[in-house]
Amino acid sequence: MKFFKGFFLASFLFAAALGAEEVLTLEKCIKLAFEGSDLIKIAAGNVAVAEGLKKEAFGNFLPEVTAWGTYTRLDHVPGIAGFKMGDEDNYAAKMTLKQPIFTWGKIHQGWRLAGFKWSISRAEKSAAEKDLLMNVKKTFYTVLLSGEMKEIAQESYNVIKKHYEVSRALYEAGKVSSIDVSRVKVEMVNRECALIKAENEWCIAGKALLNLINYKPAAEWKAGGTLEECRAVATGELPELLERAFSSRPELAKAEGEENAGKSFLKIARSENKPNLVFAGNYEYSNPYNFEKLWDKSWNVAVSLNFTFFNGLSNRGRINQAEARMEQIICSRRMLENNIKLEVEKAFLKRENALRRVDAQKENVGAAKQNLEIVQARYAQGLVSDIELRDAELALSNSQMEYSTAFFDLNTAQAELDRASGKE
Repeated sequence: MKFFKGFFLASFLFAAALGAEEVLTLEKCIKLAFEGSDLIKIAAGNVAVAEGLKKEAFGNFLPEVTAWGTYTRLDHVPGIAGFKMGDEDNYAAKMTLKQPIFTWGKIHQGWRLAGFKWSISRAEKSAAEKDLLMNVKKTFYTVLLSGEMKEIAQESYNVIKKHYEVSRALYEAGKVSSIDVSRVKVEMVNRECALIKAENEWCIAGKALLNLINYKPAAEWKAGGTLEECRAVATGELPELLERAFSSRPELAKAEGEENAGKSFLKIARSENKPNLVFAGNYEYSNPYNFEKLWDKSWNVAVSLNFTFFNGLSNRGRINQAEARMEQIICSRRMLENNIKLEVEKAFLKRENALRRVDAQKENVGAAKQNLEIVQARYAQGLVSDIELRDAELALSNSQMEYSTAFFDLNTAQAELDRASGKE
């Protein structure tokens, strides 16, 4: 008997666990997003590629050593006056070393250029991470807002349904006309449609969040908390935020890397027609050696100086391209700085506006609820008209929606402000 009791208890607990809703908090959504985001993985891959290119560019400073070996079999060995000029079997092994001595900065600037591209890729990865963080926050807040709007729509429908039942009772008592009842019924259908729409928007918002964080829950889930509980802490004044933005934004770090890369590219273009000095050495071990069938070695070293005297003005064209690209980079950076300033100011003003609206709507919701209760009681006694009751219901719904929207705007504005100001 004890066995069966234990078995049924375990089965019940297991079924309850399967049926329990998974709660996704904002912190958990952020963690899941960073673990599963393909955009972050792509950005990290770009950093790895740039790091490999940097190592490749550094290799140009070091000597290049190559080795090869051959075996050749001749079917006929030429000779003079009966003396063979070689042997049928020929062996050779050779090692070559090349070391640039002076290249007028080409190798150095190429290495610097690869380093700047690596810095650019890191800045792009940082920007992608900050964008993802902001988007997860905004999408999570959208889920909370749509959920609260659904609850408001449900409450509004319940209120009008109760209103309809009271109107029917008053009609049967001869206190209101059939037109009054018909008006309430029409409004009840409208609010039912609004509820259906709110439920659909809540469902879409949830799917958008799961898609963004790349997560498939095993069971039913819900977003944890409310917009009021997730209220963002408003910190920082505008001058401080602007200063932080211009020192911390990854886009500016990327722009600086692009400007430095453009300078290196210009220096490389200008050095193309400059001379190059290269050291080369060869060591060979062969058989036969000097027409004798024996193994022996030989070596040689050389220093070569070369430069392009004329290449049809193609290098002049590369210099012009590099100079034009530098002008574009400088203009782009100036535009970026102006846009960053505008982003910070816009998000700051949006946050301040939302803060004032939250404070204004907090007391308004309580007053609207109290007013509706009074009007409902008076309507049941036939002391007020149907229009006055519906006005009170509408005032409550509007105040509740404005309150939730104000919190949503506050939270999203703070997320945008954190992103615009380069907050870590």
